[in-house]
Amino acid sequence: TVLKKFVHKTEKARPPVIAPAPLPSIPGTLLAPALAAQIICDKYQDHLPHHRQSQRFRRRHDIDIGRQTLNTWTHATARHLAPIGQAIRGEILQPDDLQADETPIDYLVPGHGSTREGRLWAYRDIAGGTCYFDWHAGRGAECLLDFLGYDRETNTIAYQGGLHTDGYGVYDTVAAKHGLRHAGCLAHTRRKFTDIGKASPEVTVPILLHIQRIYHIEKQTRQTAAPPACRALIRRARSLPIVGELHRVVRAERQRHLPGSDVAQALNYTLNQWHKILVCFGDGALELDTNLVENMI
Repeated sequence: TVLKKFVHKTEKARPPVIAPAPLPSIPGTLLAPALAAQIICDKYQDHLPHHRQSQRFRRRHDIDIGRQTLNTWTHATARHLAPIGQAIRGEILQPDDLQADETPIDYLVPGHGSTREGRLWAYRDIAGGTCYFDWHAGRGAECLLDFLGYDRETNTIAYQGGLHTDGYGVYDTVAAKHGLRHAGCLAHTRRKFTDIGKASPEVTVPILLHIQRIYHIEKQTRQTAAPPACRALIRRARSLPIVGELHRVVRAERQRHLPGSDVAQALNYTLNQWHKILVCFGDGALELDTNLVENMI
């Protein structure tokens, strides 16, 4: 940034006049928008720590920007953008249905000597597609309750819509305690059987074929751009009979396998999630799985 300085032609003893510095994009810093964007994307998208960014500035541009300065700028940028984050969060809590998922993210704790595992929670508005990310050091119920607007005095949450998740127990606990409609994920059920591989094809193949037929109907429906009401009717007429047959197959197979085996665990998971999976077939606004929020992560 060049600030022009002017001296009086005849009265050189007078103080010079200096053009005012432009207002910084982020108050209290010399940070321009492009550099702020680069630092943030390098760290959080490309996982390039501040000390490596500092080394790169010195090596490639002969500019000395210490990692403490980069860290300060990162926090300043986060504070500057916080109102946008809060606006996205407020928008996410308005719809009738919300997909949620969380994934492990390693982080450093100075003096600990090794990385620890945190969790990046993702929430997606099913109707609009907006997504909000919320990082926590853990994956307990308090993380979910904090996002949903938990009030300790009244023991209530601000969000009163539906919750569409995988089979993680925290979602079950919060949904049951606060009366949220809770939908399950058919893809996670399918994954349990694909993970078994070829160990028990006599069990997995019929089950996977039933699920494949269900998804084939979903694909056809999606290609027609059917609205939620029509999608609900199609599911009721075409998919639910296959779902009923799938349930009978799973229950019959469960009687034939000893507890503790991989097959029995997959079958138990399916039966435990069944009432939540059925919720998706009664509401055309819901997907059959949480793949979309996983894809956002």
